[in-house]
Amino acid sequence: MRSSHLISFFASRLRDALAFGRFSRSRLIAFGFWIPAAILLVNLQYLYLWGAPLVRSVGLSIVLVGCGLLLLVLRDRWRETFCASPAVWIVAACVSYLVFGTAALFLSDTAWQADTTREIARQVFFFIVLLAVMLGGRAISQRIGIDALSKGVLATLVASCLLVLASTPLRDIEVLPFYRLPDRLTGAFTDANDAGFIGCVAVVFGLAFLYRGGAPRRAYAGVALGCAAAMTSLSTTGALVCAAILLLFSFRVLLLRNGSGRRPSRKPLWLVVPCLIVMVLRLALLGSGMEGTGPAEEVEPEADSLQASSANEDQEPTPASSGELEGLRNRLADSRGESTTESSLPLRWRLWRMSIDQFLESPLVGNGIGTHTYLEGAPRIHDGSPSGVHNLFLLLLGEAGPVPFVCYLVFLLSLIRLHWTAPPSTTRDAVVGCAIVIGIFSVSFQHLLTLGASVFLIGLLLAFVTATRTPRELPAA
Repeated sequence: MRSSHLISFFASRLRDALAFGRFSRSRLIAFGFWIPAAILLVNLQYLYLWGAPLVRSVGLSIVLVGCGLLLLVLRDRWRETFCASPAVWIVAACVSYLVFGTAALFLSDTAWQADTTREIARQVFFFIVLLAVMLGGRAISQRIGIDALSKGVLATLVASCLLVLASTPLRDIEVLPFYRLPDRLTGAFTDANDAGFIGCVAVVFGLAFLYRGGAPRRAYAGVALGCAAAMTSLSTTGALVCAAILLLFSFRVLLLRNGSGRRPSRKPLWLVVPCLIVMVLRLALLGSGMEGTGPAEEVEPEADSLQASSANEDQEPTPASSGELEGLRNRLADSRGESTTESSLPLRWRLWRMSIDQFLESPLVGNGIGTHTYLEGAPRIHDGSPSGVHNLFLLLLGEAGPVPFVCYLVFLLSLIRLHWTAPPSTTRDAVVGCAIVIGIFSVSFQHLLTLGASVFLIGLLLAFVTATRTPRELPAA
């Protein structure tokens, strides 16, 4: 019996058992979608940083089981979901990245390391998550409506932002005595850019509802908490993107009309304008360097240890100047995604140039998976490994060549294009806004395709787009 027949056999038996059991097919789909949604959007699988080592394994196992059930139960909808544009482009990007990136490792002289195997496993895992979320989100949106699904996702994003904001207070009152990131408002996220990304997405969903006049309380909470999470997470990218979103929303409310031909309510401006002012002040402080010493102080012991190690190797221990030590601190902090000093952008330019130079050595298939995730010769991060390229576009281009890079770029452009091709709606605004946020973060962040929250969001956006009969249309709010 062929493998496809075996899969069909077990899928039919599972559906028959569920039809007479306690859990119906719709409940199984809801379990397979909402449980992973809560784990990934809130990033609960990484609460092991709070002293719970088994949480990550349990959380990822639950996500894998839920995604497997969705792929199995909704097997009859694979073709109509994955072959629709723009879903086909992100699928092509992920598949070509795995194929070309793995082939490049065998064609080059790069040694196969444990980090390479781990990176490939992460890519495969989150590709399965992406496919499952597309299927499950499409099925649930057709059953309860895209508007209700969006409200549920917004509520989950609000909870994630609350966890980000509550991380330091919980540490201060010693509720979480084993918290491993003492000076970071990142919640369960291990990087400031992760928390900033979640904050920006919450702001986009909240403003999409406020612009069309739906779910005001939950939308106000999403905007306020999203701004607070983006502002306090020490992510310059998050603060910049959030300020741009608030400014664009204010412009649309004051000067444009919504899809019904009337001007939208100006009540949300009572919240949006103060948030915008606070965000601009925050960016002004970051730009002036008044808060630049915070992250650098966090890595001071490490910088001192590296200085001492270098002195022992040369057998001529000489004290480093304050400028050299400060530069080392800034490079270490920036490689961890924490730097708010003026050295952040120059360091990123340096990493991008290094990535391009390595890509030109093998421009057809790239240098292989993992080679730009940790750039050889780049500044070292806190665990001693090289820093990454900090750019998803360059990572795809450098590790697997132009094919996944072009597919990913076309995917983002096809989502943004819905602003002109789809009828005005809350869903359209949320999809286009999130696509722009993903595109901007892809320039300064490299883990969007291996971060649970962003992978879930990409799958959800595609579920919105493919939930209607014609993929290019979105339902009106």
